[in-house]
Amino acid sequence: MKINSGVTRNPAISIVIPVYNVERYLEECLDSVLAQTETDFEVICVNDGSTDDSRDILEKYSKSDKRIHIIDKKNGGLSSARNAGFNAAKGEYLYYLDSDDKIRIDTLQICKDISDSEQLDVVYFDGLVIYESKELRELKPNLDDYLSRTKPYYGVTSGSDLFIDNVTNWHYRTSVCMQFCRRRFLIENTMFFYEGIIMEDIDYSLRLILLAKRAMHISEKLFFRRVRYGSITTSGISIQEVYSRYISLKQIQLFFHQYNFSKDILLSIKEVVRMLQIALLKAYRKTTEEQKQALIDMMCIPEALDFLLIVESLAEERSINYELRRNLNEKVEILNSIKSSRSYSFARKLMQVFTKCKRLID
Repeated sequence: MKINSGVTRNPAISIVIPVYNVERYLEECLDSVLAQTETDFEVICVNDGSTDDSRDILEKYSKSDKRIHIIDKKNGGLSSARNAGFNAAKGEYLYYLDSDDKIRIDTLQICKDISDSEQLDVVYFDGLVIYESKELRELKPNLDDYLSRTKPYYGVTSGSDLFIDNVTNWHYRTSVCMQFCRRRFLIENTMFFYEGIIMEDIDYSLRLILLAKRAMHISEKLFFRRVRYGSITTSGISIQEVYSRYISLKQIQLFFHQYNFSKDILLSIKEVVRMLQIALLKAYRKTTEEQKQALIDMMCIPEALDFLLIVESLAEERSINYELRRNLNEKVEILNSIKSSRSYSFARKLMQVFTKCKRLID
C-alpha cells in the first residue's frame, strides 16, 4: 500500500521559458518540451507582458499539463524574465529555452543522465539553425556553423580548461540555450542575468564557464535555434545593442578583477574581450548621428564619459593598426611589383652568372 506523506517532491529539472509576443512559435516550442523522453520536469513560462495571444496559449497548455506553470509580470526584457523563472525554479537542474526555439526529443534525458553520472555543474551541447526563409539564410550565412563545434571535447574538465580550449579552437559560444546546469551551482554563484540589456548571455556565460568546477561538452545537436524576422539577431544595429555590448564589457572587467585567474585563463579572456571590443566599435560606427546622441542621452554623465573614452580609444587603436597594415600592404605591393619587373629578372640572371664565375675562380 502506497502512503501519501503529503510532501510534494521537487522535479528533477526546471525549464524556464521567457514568453513575449511569440504566438506564432510558442506551441511548437512547448510541444518539443512536452514530448521529451525524460518526464520529470516542470516548465516555468514567464509571460513578460505579452500583448498578443501568447498568454492564452500558455493558459491552454497549463490546463492540459500540470507541469506547466505561468508567471505573469510587467514587461522587463529577457533578462528580467529569466531571473523571475530562476527564482521560482525548484528542480535539481535548470535549463533556459527561448520561446521561439525548440529542443530535440531526448535533450533532457541525455543532459540529466550525464550530469547525474558525472556530477556536473554544467553540460554543454550543440545546436542547429532553423531559418524562417531563404532570404534570412542568405542574410545570416555565418549562423549555419556557429552552433556546432567541429572538434569534440572529451571527458570531464574544469570550466576554465574547457573555456581555454574553446577559445583556442574558435568554439566559444555564449547561448544559454546550449547549457544545462545544476541549480545549486547557479545559486551558490549568484548566477543572475544583468537586467535592462539585450545580449545578456555574453557576461553571464563567461562567468558560468569560469566558475564551473566540473563541466563537459557533448557533441550532440540537441537545440534548434530559429532565425526569424523581428528577432534581436535580424533587427539590425540599435542603440540597445551598442549599450548592451558596452555593459557586457564592463561586467566582464568587474568579474575578472574579483578572481585570481591564471595567465592562460586571462589570455583567453583577453581574446574574448578583444572580439567584443571589435563588435562594439563596428556596431557604434553603424549607428546614425541621431542614434549616437540618443545613446549618450540615455546614460548618466560618468557613464557617458566612460563609454566615449572606450569607443574613442578603440577607434584610435583600430585606426593605427589599419595604417600599419596599409603601409605594410603598400610595401608588399611595391616589392611584388619589383620582383615581377624585367629589370629584376635580368638582375637575378646576372647575379647567377657572377655566382657561377666566383665558384669557378674559387
